[in-house]
Amino acid sequence: MRTPRYPVLVMLLLAIFIASCMHSPNNAVNDSGLLPSFSQDTLRLDTLYSKLSSATKRLIVYNRNNLPITLERIILVNQGDTPNFRINVDGQSGSEFRNIYIPSHDSIFIFVEATFPLEGDDLPTPYKASIEFENKAGKRYIQLEGFRLNTNHALGINISSDTTFTANRPLFIRDSLYVAPKATLTLPQGMHLLMGDKAKIVIAGTLISKGTALNRVLIEGVRRDELVPNVNYRLIPGQWEGITITSSSQNNSLSYTTIQNGRGGILLGEEKSELVPTLSLEGCVITNMKGCAISGFNAQIEATNCEFSNTLDAIIMLKGGKALFNYCTIAGFYAFDHRLMPALVVTNPLKQSLPVVQLQHSVVEGTFGVIKSSNNPATGGEILFNEKEGKNIEATACYVRAPLHYFSKTTQCLEATAEADSVFVRLGKAYKSNEYNFKYDFRPFTTAKFAGKEPNETTVITDLNGTIRKKPTTWGAYEAITKEAFEKENTNNEK
Repeated sequence: MRTPRYPVLVMLLLAIFIASCMHSPNNAVNDSGLLPSFSQDTLRLDTLYSKLSSATKRLIVYNRNNLPITLERIILVNQGDTPNFRINVDGQSGSEFRNIYIPSHDSIFIFVEATFPLEGDDLPTPYKASIEFENKAGKRYIQLEGFRLNTNHALGINISSDTTFTANRPLFIRDSLYVAPKATLTLPQGMHLLMGDKAKIVIAGTLISKGTALNRVLIEGVRRDELVPNVNYRLIPGQWEGITITSSSQNNSLSYTTIQNGRGGILLGEEKSELVPTLSLEGCVITNMKGCAISGFNAQIEATNCEFSNTLDAIIMLKGGKALFNYCTIAGFYAFDHRLMPALVVTNPLKQSLPVVQLQHSVVEGTFGVIKSSNNPATGGEILFNEKEGKNIEATACYVRAPLHYFSKTTQCLEATAEADSVFVRLGKAYKSNEYNFKYDFRPFTTAKFAGKEPNETTVITDLNGTIRKKPTTWGAYEAITKEAFEKENTNNEK
């Protein structure tokens, strides 16, 4: 008998042929023991504003078996007749997919989006759907869930006469909100303005915001998806343009209003104008801005019980004018870039009578440290002014991270020397893990040097949160809290 010339090569080719047949999609094994597994059993979307699409969520379908499988059908089953949810399976959009092959120890991606209609009542309303997976092993289901919040939409709004908005629904503004001269716009308690990426508010007339400690007015960007896991875009600055109040605008008043995550907070006045716009704020929070929280040009500002915090540029930038900050917390702990300027920057280009700025019972803190030398006066800190224009800041009963000799006059003031994270409840990190979550709580602990410092009677009865101020009360926008009380608050809800 003649021996084959190439026995090894023949055997190798035969093995490759058999293996390729076994792993072909047409020969995928689908017996009862081969089931896919999933990255999650229920895929939940954030609360969605009506008519606005969700961020894209991802579901992974795994084949953890040693043999390939074929999913004979993948079906999106929407609730009711409206296709509120949408899926994309391995790069293809649709609602039904057939014969989806998954090699052994491999996976496919399913991307899920949703848009919910404007309908029904204005309470958060649940919407559900499911994705059905079928092969010879049986059927599996993944639930899809989301909540809809009815939202009014506007490209742009021009207010030419006195107008009061209604607060039953959030209002999404894609472009701009303009209040004409001699017109007044009133925002009632509970009003929620959602601003598109390029959206801005321009006040040539008057803006009145009537929030309360229990039902604030909120002005912020519209995005609700996550930049990275557990960091929502609500925490990210630069989501919309900001608010401009022109030089001729008078009698603007904001009560218990939160303005956040813009490219700037409030720009008040114009640099070359000698007109004096006016703004009063009570119980307000202006935070997380890529510019300033407040930029004032020859403006008159009075703020009580307010928090101004976390900006890339100066938190408060004042060029001329006059400002009074009473029981305010000005805090610079911006975490998304290196801060450009101290918290409070004051110049006096029109050479007005001093002081330009008065701080009373307030806190000025941040990451800019005071530089001390044995031979020269201390410099640096969270306050900057032009020495050639004179010392134009006066402070009474304040805690400041700045040399006290910067002030034209000080009474009962303390220079901040303690580590800030031992003073305040939360500075951008989770309570237990100490990992960054970019959430801030500027309530001081009762161990802070400025807690319980003001022995006199005060006309500011509550703090920014509506908490009754104790006697003696605490400087800044917030009453102090014990560490034990804070730990109790966070026992069950802090990650």
